[in-house]
Amino acid sequence: MVCGVTALGLIIYVKALHKESNVKGKTVSKTNPVEANVTMVGGNCFLAYWETEEESIGYVKYGSSPDTINLVGKNKEGFIYSTRHEIKVCDLTEPEYYVIIVSDGVPYGLNGVPIKVQRE
Repeated sequence: MVCGVTALGLIIYVKALHKESNVKGKTVSKTNPVEANVTMVGGNCFLAYWETEEESIGYVKYGSSPDTINLVGKNKEGFIYSTRHEIKVCDLTEPEYYVIIVSDGVPYGLNGVPIKVQRE
């Protein structure tokens, strides 16, 4: 996993295995996010993007603190099966948000915690 900060905000890259396999006794799914990235855009929006090897329903959960992640952002077409997921959430008013990517019903963050993004 690689993490970087750019002028646009925090970018998270998640590298997952490209096939279902057994790693230390755990099954790795073909619907794990691959090269996920969450970044602020336009000052009051964040954009979450990731791909999966197989089609899955993807969305994000977010909130203004790690304890209040109760809002849902979805693809502009709704909850659809896809291998390419792009979700833009706008009209953000708080200075920072915490985001969880959900792929095929499984939540993903950065090292097991929500991804923090900050408004510019």
